Order: sequence, then C-alpha cells, then structure tokens
Amino acid sequence: MPAYFYWQVVHDLYAPQGAAVQPVEAIFPGVVVDGGINRAELGKYVLGNEENMKRLEGIVHPLVEAERAKFIENARQDAKRLVVLDIPLLYETGLESQVDAVAVVSAMDTRVQKERVMARPGMTEEKFEAILSRQ
Repeated sequence: MPAYFYWQVVHDLYAPQGAAVQPVEAIFPGVVVDGGINRAELGKYVLGNEENMKRLEGIVHPLVEAERAKFIENARQDAKRLVVLDIPLLYETGLESQVDAVAVVSAMDTRVQKERVMARPGMTEEKFEAILSRQ
C-alpha cells in the first residue's frame, strides 16, 4: 500500500536543491547551510514567533500539497484503491476534508514521546514545548 509521509516530503524540500531552500532563505536569511535548510537556524526565526511560522507555512504547505497531489495521482494511475497519508497536522491544516477516513496513531506514554523527541540533535526543552504547543 503506498504511503505518503509528510515529514519525509518536508525533509526532501529542505535538502540541498530542495524546492523550499531558496524561498525560505529569501525570507529567513542565514538558514541555508551546505545547500540545505538548517532546522536549528530556521528554528531561531519561527519557534515562538507565530507570524514567522505562518510565513514559513505559507511557503512549505503549498509545496507539500503539490507533492501530495502528485502522490495521489500516481496511485490512481497505478490503480491503487487505498493509500496512507501520514499528516501530523491533518486537522490544523484542514486536510481532513480531503480524505475518506482517519486513523489516529499516538504514543500512549507521553514520557516516551518526549524522550524520542529530546534525542534529536539540537533539541532543547524550549523547542520541544514550542513544537508540542502547535499540535
């Protein structure tokens, strides 16, 4: 079954030569390191700053949605009857109206969830709280 992972698409958009690199750098100077978007540098602009977060989303969300549309069209062409869309902010972005059904998967133990996120390079308690507040 084909699966579309939002996080992977964003990762690809932020990678060197990714479609988000130049437009994000134009609005948030200094976030590009070695040709790709450095999330720690980008976080300095957007974490805790709702206006900047909306500016970033205004760039990234249309790019992600274009990739989602391509993914679904490819699945249709391949006669796939079912696909999985792993979209963390499904309701926050209004995309629930674009799907036939929703299955929620969540870490039951919030302690485990926090441990996993805190293990990421450059993650701090402040960043974790800022990310959590948006979900």
